[in-house]
Order: sequence, then structure tokens, then C-alpha cells
Amino acid sequence: MSGERFEQYGAVRRRREERSLRLFPGVILVGLLGWFVFGFFRRPPAGTHERLFVCAAAALTAAILAFLWFLSARVLPALDRTPRRAVVTGWSVIEGKDEDFVDEPYTLVRVSLVEDGSTHASHLADIIAPQSTDRFTIGSQWYVHAFTGSQTWTSDPLRSRVILAREHEDVIRTGYCLSSEKAMHVPGPGSDLLLRRFENDR
Repeated sequence: MSGERFEQYGAVRRRREERSLRLFPGVILVGLLGWFVFGFFRRPPAGTHERLFVCAAAALTAAILAFLWFLSARVLPALDRTPRRAVVTGWSVIEGKDEDFVDEPYTLVRVSLVEDGSTHASHLADIIAPQSTDRFTIGSQWYVHAFTGSQTWTSDPLRSRVILAREHEDVIRTGYCLSSEKAMHVPGPGSDLLLRRFENDR
């Protein structure tokens, strides 16, 4: 299997499965609304408690659906699509937090890249799976994409992020970590982040 097809098999399939999951609460919501309407015409008609229950369940399902849509439709900061070299300098252990939906520690690859003659410290946003960590030895070089703003070019290396370029689509990932958004998924190749929309996409 070629590198490009290998990535599509991983990241695109995960993206497709995420969209399929969003259909599930939508189907439930339609069913609840149908139940509510049917309650007016059946004999005997639905009672007040039943109607309140259906309304509450429909509102909760609609909130879940809206939240899932927000997560998938959120536009990420502008990204420079020009690949640039980054050198691995080590690893950083990040403590998971319940509010990030990641409650276990995970590790990010520390890298350095050169911009305008100055060396800048950053981290890969990609969370590398154990199957691929041996490849990220200190001193190894990788192509990355940098954000155009403070998502990369910040004075705080712990908040700085770059994304592995498509040249490395065979790397197995288990999720991603941006300063504003985190997600974990089943280990697989390809970049879920590069399938997202960025502010400078047309």
C-alpha cells in the first residue's frame, strides 16, 4: 500500500466514522420529535409527564448534537502549508485534564525549527503512538507545518505547536494536542489535523 493510500485508510476513515457518529443523535432526535407529535393524535393522548419527558430528552439530544457539530466544524488558526525542517530535541510529558476529555498523561515530541535565522522551540501537535516513537530519536529531522500566528510563534515552548507534514503520513498517531483543543483516537496513520479547515483555507 502506497504512503498516500495508507494515510487515507487511516485519517480519512477516522474522519468518516466521526461523521457517522453524529448521525446517531440526529436519528434519536427525529424519533423523539415524532413520538412527541404522535402523542397528540393517539388514543388516549400522551399525558403531561410523558410529554415533559420527551421534551427533556429531545433538548438533551439536541445539545449533544450541537456540541458534536461545534467540535467538528471549528476552524483552526491559519496554517503555513510550506513544509519546513524540524529537529527532535526530546519529549515532554503532558498531564491530562478531565475538562480536555483526556484524563491520562501523554507525551509530545519536542522539536526546534529555524525562522529568520533564530532557533524556535516547539512541540509536535501529533501525539505519536508507541509503534512509531522509536523513529523520533533526538537529532532526527522531520518536515512540519507551522501556524502563521501565536499557535507556533510564541515565547512559551509548552504552548507552541507544529503539525507533521504529509511526507510522514505513515507515522502512527493516537490523537493530537493543540493549546486550544485536544483529542484522542484509536492508533492509526495519517493526520486528522490536516483534514480540518484552517482560517486561511479557501
